[in-house]
Amino acid sequence: MIIKKIAALCKSVKGVTLFDDEENGIQWITDGYAVYPLYDMPRMDEKTILAVLDVPGDKRGEFRVRSTKLPTNLNFNDDDDNERMLPEMDIGIVFRNMKIIPARTSRGLWFFNPKYLEPLNDLDGFEIYERKDKDGKIYFAIKTGFMLQAIIMPKLPEPEVLAGRLRRLADELETTLHYQTAAEDAEQFHVDADTGEVIT
Repeated sequence: MIIKKIAALCKSVKGVTLFDDEENGIQWITDGYAVYPLYDMPRMDEKTILAVLDVPGDKRGEFRVRSTKLPTNLNFNDDDDNERMLPEMDIGIVFRNMKIIPARTSRGLWFFNPKYLEPLNDLDGFEIYERKDKDGKIYFAIKTGFMLQAIIMPKLPEPEVLAGRLRRLADELETTLHYQTAAEDAEQFHVDADTGEVIT
């Protein structure tokens, strides 16, 4: 886990929350959109966490900091009987100046910002799982082997606008493929300028 990357996320929203996992004796940290376990780290409070995140003293007053119990609507255990591994996606989209990656879930296409994976860059690979909260809403569990390394909440920015733009891009790509195929067919033969003979 790369603490500097988590610090960058929290600094971007000027807020941090610590969740106490009393059952397992660990803390989790979140910027409000992704949650990370603080494995092998000393217990922190509202004062010490800003020092760990390397927030300058004169900037700490600008931060919203709180500590609370672990939310009960999400599963923070390593295993979930109903989780489903998601297929790897090799495409990203920039929408409204925000990069998002699609995830093909059991309830359609949802997205997340790949910046929430950056704190895990020191890990030797990971898998993304679909989980559902107690209300049936989808969220993503990031795991290495059997160990939970992060929880990321999905995004669906301006769904109707995004869907329209993706449809237009798909239509335009079909046009490109049409002209490319026509060009490739035309290149299969040439016409002799003097005789008019078709040369294959």
